[in-house]
Amino acid sequence: MSVDQDIKNSSEQLKADVSLTHQIVHGDANTEVMTEGGPVPSWAKVAKDGEAEIVAQFEPTVGTINEHAALVSSEADRSKAEADRSGSYVQGVADEGAAQLQAIASKGAEQVQAVDDAGNAQLQAVNTAGADRIAEIETAGQSAEAAADRAQGIADTFGDVDSAVTQARTEADRSTAEASKAAQNNQSSANHADRSE
Repeated sequence: MSVDQDIKNSSEQLKADVSLTHQIVHGDANTEVMTEGGPVPSWAKVAKDGEAEIVAQFEPTVGTINEHAALVSSEADRSKAEADRSGSYVQGVADEGAAQLQAIASKGAEQVQAVDDAGNAQLQAVNTAGADRIAEIETAGQSAEAAADRAQGIADTFGDVDSAVTQARTEADRSTAEASKAAQNNQSSANHADRSE
């Protein structure tokens, strides 16, 4: 092949390539240029397709938004249910504690009342026993004094019973002393019982 022919062929190829390049550079957003290596999109189409791909990657779809909203709603419902359960548990614990406190207070009041009743009963028993014992001693003392008086009467009448009178008066004094001591003990027991209450 001659040099002229080579130049001519190269010139024709250059024209064809320039035409293809023009279409690629200046084609619209839908242009695809067929080349020996396959279809090539115009620069406008490359820009449009790239932008669409970027938007698709970063712009959420309606389905994605709905899915996210459903997830958020589900999490909110779950949190509310857990809060309700926690509130019920706390209320149950509070109610149980209040019931136990009431039971303890009631039991304590019953025990205090029982102790108070027992103390009053014991005090009454001590007072009654002391009063009975004092009455017995006073009666014995009065009997001894009466015996002494009778002995004195006999002595006055017969003049020979001094020892009997002396003994009778000794018994009377002893009975009187015992009565006084019992009265003091009874008063001390009553005072002690009052302090115990």
